[in-house]
Amino acid sequence: MIVGRSAELAQVDRLLDSALGGDGGRLLVVGDPGIGKSALLSTVANRAARRGLLVVRVRAAEGEGDLPYALADDLVRLLPNPSRPPARGTTTPAAELHTRLLTLAADGPVLLVVDEAQFADASSVAALAVAAERATQAPVAVLVATRPDPVVTSRLAAWPRLDLGPLSTDASIAVLRAALG
Repeated sequence: MIVGRSAELAQVDRLLDSALGGDGGRLLVVGDPGIGKSALLSTVANRAARRGLLVVRVRAAEGEGDLPYALADDLVRLLPNPSRPPARGTTTPAAELHTRLLTLAADGPVLLVVDEAQFADASSVAALAVAAERATQAPVAVLVATRPDPVVTSRLAAWPRLDLGPLSTDASIAVLRAALG
């Protein structure tokens, strides 16, 4: 259940509309721990699936910041191989992600959801940024959530940004009532 986030959901719905219309888009969701980023992403993923987008979700794990391309490797494993692989040694992690996103999007609009990006290594964030920026001509929506983190927010500074703040008092009461029955 998500309460008190209608403006935020409207902004994300515009991202989904863009992908459904054949164009890509990106959105960076930034908020403090416990503010509701993951809940928002789960709601958006469900809405996207109901609207016909293929949803691919990945979460960076705490501690992988020291492992180069850990998140990028996870994404590559989740995305399908292109029918014709690139020549050996001619691809970068960003190019590989881009190619795989385009391969997936050839069958219809895609929503790529990345949660906990603050735990990802800088190389993966850079590869994701480049791949997403190159995929804006395809029906690929990329939604990344992070705590306020200088590595992620500076690398994705050109992306549209949604700053997730605290719920209003009324929305907080509604959440508590729902949780407590």
